[in-house]
Amino acid sequence: MDMVQLDVERAKRKIQDMDLSFVERRLVNVEGCSPEAAREAVASYRRLLSLQVDYPQHRLAPPMTADRALHAHILHTQRYANDMQAIFGRFLHHDPEESNEEARELTQGLFVKHYGISIDSFAICAISIENREKLAA
Repeated sequence: MDMVQLDVERAKRKIQDMDLSFVERRLVNVEGCSPEAAREAVASYRRLLSLQVDYPQHRLAPPMTADRALHAHILHTQRYANDMQAIFGRFLHHDPEESNEEARELTQGLFVKHYGISIDSFAICAISIENREKLAA
């Protein structure tokens, strides 16, 4: 499998600079989140993306808050595709049926290690830079 090579600092700047105001608006106006909950969901999503930059070879399990923002972002297909290309140089895959204990444990440990945050609940899905066929090889 070819390993993903990322310019970590550049990718993380892209994540922090990415305009996700439309995601927050959707979470508030369509999904009924409070503005504070929408901001936290977007912050959690940015953390998840940053971890994927740091650990590109791993599948991660999104915390529920991050998953809400991820789904809202994906609905804007062109923006999502452009943002992922700018950050990762390729598409960030989201598999709504592919999650496992290993991915949850890894993500939990990384959130604690990098952010001092313990995650209470995870979505039943996974994200990865590589596609499933490459990961299975």
